[in-house]
Amino acid sequence: MLQKTAAGTLSIQSTSYWFGANLINGPIDLSGRTQLTYDLISSSGTNVGLVLKLGPNWEWCETAAVNTGWTRDAHVGANAVKFDLTSLSSSCLANLNDAHVMYLSFDANSTNEIDNITVN
Repeated sequence: MLQKTAAGTLSIQSTSYWFGANLINGPIDLSGRTQLTYDLISSSGTNVGLVLKLGPNWEWCETAAVNTGWTRDAHVGANAVKFDLTSLSSSCLANLNDAHVMYLSFDANSTNEIDNITVN
């Protein structure tokens, strides 16, 4: 379930694993970008993953999972999660200029808030 918190953030609560959305006004060009980062507050500490669907065939392009390693809450502050886009396969790297969808994964049965998604 996606819900807005009193603080104005979006909170994801689900027993599912993958969450995603088509990119607004997509596809977008991510060529030349090497890192995708977002702020995460997790109720349990979590392993997180990133998948982009790229190119004319919307190829499934998954980065290595990142272990956040500890629990954070709103009182402590968010944990910056960083994905290395250069770790994608060569066919995925060739299609970074044609990004259609972004998926994030979290451990099941946790509550997660994400904010400040940036690509550098």
